[in-house]
Order: sequence, then structure tokens, then C-alpha cells
Amino acid sequence: MKKTFIACLVLCSTFALAQDRPPPPDGKGPPPGMEGKGPPGGEGKGPPDIAKLLNIDANRAEKVQAVLRASHEQRMALRDSAASADKGQQGDRSVMREKMRALRDDTHKKLAAILTADELKKLEANMPPPPRPPQG
Repeated sequence: MKKTFIACLVLCSTFALAQDRPPPPDGKGPPPGMEGKGPPGGEGKGPPDIAKLLNIDANRAEKVQAVLRASHEQRMALRDSAASADKGQQGDRSVMREKMRALRDDTHKKLAAILTADELKKLEANMPPPPRPPQG
């Protein structure tokens, strides 16, 4: 009887600890306890401080941030439009890939107009890699 009770207690404790974190109240943003954390594998510092990373003035750093923000918003809009379209069509996937490639090239050109070649190379080396689409 005692062994059964202990086994049940251990099993229930395991299930209680394995529960996922609850979603945030408004459905947006990170779950509770994850605020201020960086991407998986990062140091939890969030995006790098462009001015310090590249040793540039605040004006140029703000221009770089604006380009990166706009690029991110455009990528999210493309992703959302692709998610709402019919899935499983190979033609849509190749169109999406071309749009993302064009957006990436456009972002690179805009950054190259603000930064020197060395600064751009350093920025690209410190940016997280783009997410890969799911396989399957």
C-alpha cells in the first residue's frame, strides 16, 4: 500500500512538473517568466545593441534598426499571407521563396547604403540565422 502511494505521488508530481507554461493573458508576447529572454541558444540579451556592436553613432544605429524593423514586418506579412493561402501547393512555396529572397536582397542594399562593408559584415555575422521552413 505504501509503495503504491509513493509511486502514485511520484507519477503525479512528474505530470505536474511537465505541464507547459500558460499562454500570456492577451495572447501576444512571450509566456509568463520568459520576458526579456533572447532566442533559443542566445544569451538571453535580446537583439544586439547595434551602436555598440558596430561602434557607430546613434543616428546611424537608428537607421539600421529602422531598416531591420521594416524588413521584419514585411517578412511577417509575407508569412501571414502565405499561411492564409491554400497549403500544399508547390508553386506558392517557390513564389514565397522568391519574395523572401527579394526582400533579403533589398534589406542588404539598404543596409549597405548606411554601413561600410566591414560594418555590414560584422552585423551579418552577429545576426541570428533566418528560420528554416518546416520539413515535410
